[in-house]
Amino acid sequence: MRKTIVFLKFVRMTGFLFLRVKQIIREAPEAATFVLEHSEHVPYKAGQFLTLIFERHGKEIRRSFSLSSSPEVDPDLRITVKQVENGEFSRYLLKSLKVGDRLKAIYPAGRFILPETISGPADVFLLAAGSGIVPVFSILKTLLAGYPGVKTTLIYSNWSEQSTIFRDEINTLSEKYPSKLKVLHVLSHPGNELGPGQAIHGHLNNQLLERLVEQYLNFDKSKSLFFICGPFTYMRMAQITLRVAGFRQEQLHKENFIVNEPLPPRFTFPEGPYPREVVLVKGERTEHFPVAERQTVLDAALQAGIDLSYSCNAGVCATCTARCVSGEVKMSVNEVL
Repeated sequence: MRKTIVFLKFVRMTGFLFLRVKQIIREAPEAATFVLEHSEHVPYKAGQFLTLIFERHGKEIRRSFSLSSSPEVDPDLRITVKQVENGEFSRYLLKSLKVGDRLKAIYPAGRFILPETISGPADVFLLAAGSGIVPVFSILKTLLAGYPGVKTTLIYSNWSEQSTIFRDEINTLSEKYPSKLKVLHVLSHPGNELGPGQAIHGHLNNQLLERLVEQYLNFDKSKSLFFICGPFTYMRMAQITLRVAGFRQEQLHKENFIVNEPLPPRFTFPEGPYPREVVLVKGERTEHFPVAERQTVLDAALQAGIDLSYSCNAGVCATCTARCVSGEVKMSVNEVL
């Protein structure tokens, strides 16, 4: 083995959580919130996700679900799940999971979070479509519970009132915090439940988004923040529109849908010889293992029997984030760091 050594320090909490289903709340015809109980406090930040671990045919499978709870507001963890077409695990959770059942998970992770430097006076725009509201709702509750001087505008796109997840809770928050929160529902097929003038009929497009941002911007444009979650085309439209409108890239935060297949690398692999040696520091333990050509550090560690936190297995979700302290590593795709 060539003695080219890379030292990596794992930067996230590792280990497993065993969570008891305390309550199930039906949010919409195809969505429900699961209140999860743990014997100790579980640290997390608004906007993060929880990765659940399932066993299927003797194989471990991991799926991530956004947290809808706020650490400043809710005493227990909450995930909100919407039925996905042909989604085995969303169907299992919605159809089979019962109060009292237990779930295995790893500690919350994710970079779709409020920056530590945020302070008022400033505007925060939350853009969500469909189930993209889940991590956005966590951030919304956190903003309203603190952050004096910050004004929040939620632009929430749905098919109809009936399909709107957290509809009643959002309306209650709008009434409770009239000076801090403005809610704009964008419905493609609205009914009469929200009342006249309370919903915009149509789809969010670049012209409508630009007009709404200009209309509800209260403070210095350069201090505004945007949090965007929804289908890929929705997020791409929002990002392009906001960049053209003069907002900087660092003002825009988006939550990626998690992919479960590794993406092709955007670099040329270095020439051999292989394998290379990696030294990984995980808490108090130090692990040594080889990495073969075209093999990721994560796959090599799992092959060596080393337990690491991971979710998407493609370098997109940031669950397996580590810090390189010596040597050199490359990311095949860098969407979050």
